[in-house]
Amino acid sequence: MHWGHRIWVSLVLDPIAEVLTPRHVTEEHYRQIITNDVRACLVYGSAMSQERYVPVLIKAVA
Repeated sequence: MHWGHRIWVSLVLDPIAEVLTPRHVTEEHYRQIITNDVRACLVYGSAMSQERYVPVLIKAVA
């Protein structure tokens, strides 16, 4: 990571949630981070999600 600059974890994870790859995130969105930084965000996001419950409404597909 480029020290001295902070990027919110959610800003890194949101493109991945939109089906982009970690490589795409580092090459197109945030050139100052590397793939291992994206992995660190995934680990952090996973750890944070274990402590929270978010209800998701699922619609039946006809």
